[in-house]
Amino acid sequence: MLTIPKAVVPDQFNVATAFLDRNVAEGRGSKTAIYFEGNSYTYAQIAELANRAGNALLDLGVDLEQRVALLLLDSPQFAAAFFGAIKMGAVPIPLNTALRPNDYVYLLNDSRARVLLVHAALWKQIEQILPELKYVRHIVVVGLQEDGGHETATLHDFEKWTDKASAHLQAAETSKDDSAFWLYRRNIMPNQFLAFTRGISPSQPRNSTLPMVSAITCTSLSRSEQALYTIAGGHWRRTCSR
Repeated sequence: MLTIPKAVVPDQFNVATAFLDRNVAEGRGSKTAIYFEGNSYTYAQIAELANRAGNALLDLGVDLEQRVALLLLDSPQFAAAFFGAIKMGAVPIPLNTALRPNDYVYLLNDSRARVLLVHAALWKQIEQILPELKYVRHIVVVGLQEDGGHETATLHDFEKWTDKASAHLQAAETSKDDSAFWLYRRNIMPNQFLAFTRGISPSQPRNSTLPMVSAITCTSLSRSEQALYTIAGGHWRRTCSR
């Protein structure tokens, strides 16, 4: 039986530091954090890419507690964007990749996300609803140039966007009770969504957040098993790196 260590969470706490920086600092930087399409990515590589993503968000003017939507396939880019956003103090929102364009209109407008990161395979769905998005100011596409797209002042290629950003990022001074991320799930009523969190009735399609401290159980498991937990498509996934 797996015994979960008791975790003590300090008042100042950032999930990205607990998952990534701590593992690098404790000598696991060269250990595999993620397996993706036959390739291995180490903790150090994901930590650096997360730092670049966080700095790139700062360069776009994203501020503390502003939302960043992630419509990304399970990938190293997802992990980097998710933890990078948290580290710089924003609130990432992983979105289900199997929804309809009208669903994304609702979610993006309801969340008031200022930046959307999307995989090229899903970009066409977003492109057709751009006139209906009220708050999105910048879109970053993973694989934009590979897919034949071109950058503009508000449309960015993920690789170029992160390459020009600094690889060093000081974690925002977040507390254990600050917002960490949002998760939406479909309500039982058609075309309604509610944030997946504690204390929300299924009949109330409204937004809430999960605080930093909500991830501490997985952080404790990570400490004992040297594993990185990422969230993709609304599910926790673990890649063991013993």
